[in-house]
Amino acid sequence: MYGLRVAGPVAIGMSDMPAWRFILLNLVGAAIWAPLVTGVGYLFGETLQWLFADIKKYEEIVLASIIVLAVILGIVQLRRRRA
Repeated sequence: MYGLRVAGPVAIGMSDMPAWRFILLNLVGAAIWAPLVTGVGYLFGETLQWLFADIKKYEEIVLASIIVLAVILGIVQLRRRRA
């Protein structure tokens, strides 16, 4: 979880743990945390790029459908008012 990378060392530093062990565990934590967060960010960016590419493909069709639907509803509304 975000923020534990900062809170964990503070809590451990207040304990009776020897400095060498703290440094070792902190390095191991950093070695795991950095690639993990970077990898998740990269995958999130790639997913958004893929999603936006698909959206671009269909946005003209959706826009045209909305315009056609609005025109049809407008015609129906005008006919109801005249009747």
